[in-house]
Amino acid sequence: MSKKEVAVVADKTVSTQVQAPAQLQGILASDVIVPQIILMQGTSDFVKERKAQLGDIVRSTTAEKLGDPDKGVDFIPLAPPMSDWVLEQKNASGKFEYRSTMPRNSSNEMLPWLYTADAKGNEVAPGTIGSSEWRRVKRLKLYAILPCDIAAEKVEKDKILLGEMPDISKALTPVMLSFRSTSFNAGKDVVTFFTQAASFGMDPWRYVLKLNCFLDKNDLGSYYVYSVDRKKPVAVCADCVGVIQMWAKIVTSQTIVTHEPSEAEANVVVNAGDIC
Repeated sequence: MSKKEVAVVADKTVSTQVQAPAQLQGILASDVIVPQIILMQGTSDFVKERKAQLGDIVRSTTAEKLGDPDKGVDFIPLAPPMSDWVLEQKNASGKFEYRSTMPRNSSNEMLPWLYTADAKGNEVAPGTIGSSEWRRVKRLKLYAILPCDIAAEKVEKDKILLGEMPDISKALTPVMLSFRSTSFNAGKDVVTFFTQAASFGMDPWRYVLKLNCFLDKNDLGSYYVYSVDRKKPVAVCADCVGVIQMWAKIVTSQTIVTHEPSEAEANVVVNAGDIC
């Protein structure tokens, strides 16, 4: 994928056009770090450090709480969810650990989740010397803009008009949502929303969806799972359309660097040790 410069102009179908500031000319979007939105489980580092509670939805870079089981998080989807396989190897303690990712498409959609591989991840016959158990976990990743971030940036920009110094950490950037394992169905709801918007010829980034979470359980115990409410999407505010479209174009045309939290933070429950 080519690395185009950030200077992007909203097309003529948008009433409010936004162009990247002159100071950003020549800066690649691929050099901008995008935080992930993560759901707190029993093994989450932020929970262990008492920076968050079970079921909190937080920003990976700051531990800022954005939502919880009682209050979801509004988000604006920027581009179709990206699909991949997360590859994990079982360690000596019997827990699967992250190793790498690979594209997930129609040609490998039916690959078995569990398989045997060597230390480099090459699939081999069961019983091969030096092999171990591996697994593939489906994941959907989505770039989004949070309306609360749009509002926070506006507050800081209003300070400039008053001659005050703004908090530049509030500058608007996208976030990454990751749906895998028990939360994979929430990602499928987002994919379905994109197909629905396409049937009407509408840009999905013109709508606000709601990210929720709820407590679920299985034989291993209880854990929190994402859900997405797409039944009654709300239109984005007219003043925000231009900047949202600018970011939608950026994330669809360039490679973005995503902040990678620890595996305990990033993984939605798939291991017995991850249960609350």
